[in-house]
Amino acid sequence: LGTSGSEYKASGDGGPITAKNISITAQSYWGSARLAPIIIGNSVLHVQRHGARVRDLFYSLEKDGYAGNDLSILAPHLFDGHSLIQWAYQQTPGSTIWIVREDGMMPALTYMKEQDIWGWSRHVTQGAVTSAAAVSGDDEDILMLVVRRRIDGRERYFLERLAPRWREDMGIEEAYFVDCGVTRRTETPAREVAGLDHLEGQTVAVLADGSPVEGLTVRQGRIELPYPARVVHAGLPYTSALSPLPFETDVQGSGSTLGKLRACGRCGLRLHAAVGGKYGPDLAHMHDLPFVPEEWGAPVPPFTGDLEFVPGGGQETQASLWLVQERPLPFHLVAIMPDVDMGQY
Repeated sequence: LGTSGSEYKASGDGGPITAKNISITAQSYWGSARLAPIIIGNSVLHVQRHGARVRDLFYSLEKDGYAGNDLSILAPHLFDGHSLIQWAYQQTPGSTIWIVREDGMMPALTYMKEQDIWGWSRHVTQGAVTSAAAVSGDDEDILMLVVRRRIDGRERYFLERLAPRWREDMGIEEAYFVDCGVTRRTETPAREVAGLDHLEGQTVAVLADGSPVEGLTVRQGRIELPYPARVVHAGLPYTSALSPLPFETDVQGSGSTLGKLRACGRCGLRLHAAVGGKYGPDLAHMHDLPFVPEEWGAPVPPFTGDLEFVPGGGQETQASLWLVQERPLPFHLVAIMPDVDMGQY
């Protein structure tokens, strides 16, 4: 039971709860917001009283009672000065909680208690997410969103569903990585794609038979491709970006590297079914990862394995690296293996 001041456990002392057979004991004193809690396995996730912190609550054998963690502590910048107005739990794939923030940005929490894993990501779209709900599907849960967008000078509301997760066995032509998009399939290749009235005047990202096409703008509800294609995905573009925290360690005899100059040398990436992407020391100096097609004029096949690159940049106290995917293509990163040169040691 969540109240504004505490969380309580109610039980019937070995029997059913009745008016005369009930025991209520406090388990924690964080307080809960009005947002309904989410039950994941044996854990209960709730929002703290002031509406800007997410906590879990689970039975602890060591404490012989319920304990929990502040799950927001890993990414406080996503919550400071904001409030959470709605959330939805998508059990499969990924065990993800999608959260609607009051400004329309959508943080997502991947939560796997049995593996002691949780992590936050930030999902930004053109417009603002106003509502979210998860419904059960045949193979995975379906996330439904209401998104407010300004299209062709008018404010409109869109009911959208998160596309099913792409798998390598589907083929690269089925990779769907656009927002508010549509898919067009034809038996014979065609250059014109219609049915885009909802994106009138917008510059769209396009994947045509597995190859990205850039710089197309919707006019009179349609676009024209530079070459004919059978399977076309067209929608609003988005950019996926990842940058690890600055690399720190303890050097024997010299102490911590915090505040010392360092640079990233040769780095390794372990990828799974990835195509495209860029790397660099910062967002102003990016370079394409070396992906090429097996045949001229054919789409680049998904790559699984290790890639090496040198991000560049000089000696800095906050040296890191950036990985960016700007095209409507999959980019599944498994591991980063950086070679960091500590210049001041």
